[in-house]
Amino acid sequence: MRLSVIFSLFVVCIFQLPFKASAQKDNNNSVVFGFSDYYVNGLTTKREVVHRLPLLMVADQLSVNYERKVYRNFRVGVGFSAWNETDFLNGADGYTVRVRASPDAFTLGGKFLRSSYKMFDACALYRYNKFRKHKVTAGAGVSYCKGKNSYIDSISREQIVFAHDTKESSFGFLATACYDYLFLHGRFGVGPDIKYRNYPSFRFSVVDYGFHVAVHF
Repeated sequence: MRLSVIFSLFVVCIFQLPFKASAQKDNNNSVVFGFSDYYVNGLTTKREVVHRLPLLMVADQLSVNYERKVYRNFRVGVGFSAWNETDFLNGADGYTVRVRASPDAFTLGGKFLRSSYKMFDACALYRYNKFRKHKVTAGAGVSYCKGKNSYIDSISREQIVFAHDTKESSFGFLATACYDYLFLHGRFGVGPDIKYRNYPSFRFSVVDYGFHVAVHF
């Protein structure tokens, strides 16, 4: 099942839950584990794969984040995200997540392939705490991305592309929003989340969407 389907189901379920306006004490620390897919803006296509093993869910990106309460509803957070190049939630074929330029965008010297992207984030957050079991968090910050880019050297008459790989990095910014449904006395939370990232020097913007499991303490 694609994460886009799971993400949609989470959002629908949120509106079916009862909302009681009795605030619960907000924990000072949170560790959040994320499982997401992403949509790349522009003329690019994401390589798909047929898994040998049936999976309930496929996550093209994994993340871990730490948040700390600093004043009332305001928090700060740091995080690490990476395109999933492991067998976890990724089938058994050693599949590597890659984003390729569409054929009509092929130009000599242009980007052909993006792979092995890793993102390091730091952001300021605001958490809405009015409801007992429901938390909504939004924020913005800076992001540092590094990965491997392939540039086109030549294209044959048969449209075979010859390219070379270069490791590159870029600073950018991000905006984020997420919802938490709390349980076990507010110590754990689950819910959907979404992020927008933009890296100007990479000419790369992307929307991450998925769900997370959080531990609050």
